Amino acid sequence: MLIATRRQLARQRAGALALGLIAVFGLCACQGRPPSQHHAGVSPALFNRETYRYQSALNPREEAKRYSIIVLQASDARRLPFLRRWNPGLKILVYQDIAVTRATDLQARTVCTALPADRAIGARWFLKGVLRNRISTGFDYLMDVGDPVYQQACISHAIALAKRFRFDGIFLDGVAASLPFELPPNTRPASIKYPTVGSWQAAMYSMLAYAGRAIHAQGLSVVANIGGAVLTPGLWQRWNTPLDGAEEESWTDGGIGLVQQLTWWREKLANVAWSEAHGKYAILHSYNTTEAGNVFGLASMLLVAAGHASYSTSNANDTSYEAWYPEYLAAQRLGAPRGAYTLQQNGVYERIFANGLVLANPTTHPVSRISLGGGRYSGPGLSDRGAVSMGATSGLILTRAK
Repeated sequence: MLIATRRQLARQRAGALALGLIAVFGLCACQGRPPSQHHAGVSPALFNRETYRYQSALNPREEAKRYSIIVLQASDARRLPFLRRWNPGLKILVYQDIAVTRATDLQARTVCTALPADRAIGARWFLKGVLRNRISTGFDYLMDVGDPVYQQACISHAIALAKRFRFDGIFLDGVAASLPFELPPNTRPASIKYPTVGSWQAAMYSMLAYAGRAIHAQGLSVVANIGGAVLTPGLWQRWNTPLDGAEEESWTDGGIGLVQQLTWWREKLANVAWSEAHGKYAILHSYNTTEAGNVFGLASMLLVAAGHASYSTSNANDTSYEAWYPEYLAAQRLGAPRGAYTLQQNGVYERIFANGLVLANPTTHPVSRISLGGGRYSGPGLSDRGAVSMGATSGLILTRAK
């Protein structure tokens, strides 16, 4: 059954969360090896797509060759052979929400356990509120991710689903750093078992640690959408350790504009750099639907990308939206990076590549006449041969002029 996803619900409550704790969502990756498309001398501009009710204007060949990672629901498994035919190195992950059971998914294709079965056996793994009630968010009932019996049932189901439909691995959604992130706006029932952020995070980590062991033992990859990682120092690194990578779902825009996420821009950049250094995939998603906003997102990624980070084209929804801008093609022509990024005195970050350069301005003020060191480049934003100007929260991806 095809249903609304956690990601869609998160978008609806982004504005409310911004007034309190800003939820900054993240996602994940696979088995510590660079995608097959990447090798020395090739640009690290990689892309991913997350689609939970698959549609595309592209044919399978075009779709497969565009991406290094795709997340699908089990109901779209019939598409796997066609995608793999054109890109054998493509990682295709099956979606599973570990935080809830769902009345609209009675066959448990998108969640770990089926609600009718849970009710029939009086499952102890329903998460209880202060009145010992089952915590419900509409059609979803929150599950106790720290319960060892639930962990085993959840991950066993996910493994069986991945193997049945021949996915490469499993994408775990609902991996929030704070229990309130799992709840709709203005709904904050406390949990008896997990009254503090620390107790909830310990429970979630125990689930991830178990999932990593069990899924890897079956030869599959495991990826998690870590929500709110930057609000707890070191959480991205700790929760990534048993996994193959993580998603940052609100990389440069959580749904209410680029400026909202600038507070954590440097921390997120450091997290992706850590993932690259430790062979973990970093799947980066932005809710921004403008060309300029996504160029800023991609340029930010390219400051530290080294073959494991990928940028999402599924910005507006997880069904048919598949943005592809001219700057994405330019990024693929950059060639290998010549070194690490540098920070200029004007606040602009720069990274030089074999065939071009990338600039990112993660500030709220425009910057004029940024020197390009005398090189000749092609791309939008060029004021003359030797300098460019940049707006606030903007990026430039420039290739060398021939």
